[in-house]
Amino acid sequence: MDIDVLKQYLRIDYDDDDEFLYNLLSVAENYLSNAITNYELVSKNNAEIDLLKSAIVQELYDNRENEKEQRKFGFLIQNMITQLNAKGGKYDKYNK
Repeated sequence: MDIDVLKQYLRIDYDDDDEFLYNLLSVAENYLSNAITNYELVSKNNAEIDLLKSAIVQELYDNRENEKEQRKFGFLIQNMITQLNAKGGKYDKYNK
């Protein structure tokens, strides 16, 4: 995902936090790859994945001051991950 697209989503127009955003993007990518079955297959040319990465980065970025507080992602993010995980499970079903 391009950092400029991410910054546009986050409405950030300065470069001061770019390195931090790259780190958060990596965290979001790792989170999704662990949460979604067959992530590599599901993520190919999938706009939902980029949207989820952006939403996760926004959640982490906006709440970085409260990092000790356990937080859950919002309903939409959780639901999208669940749907994509189910889609990834279908790859297993048909490729055995």
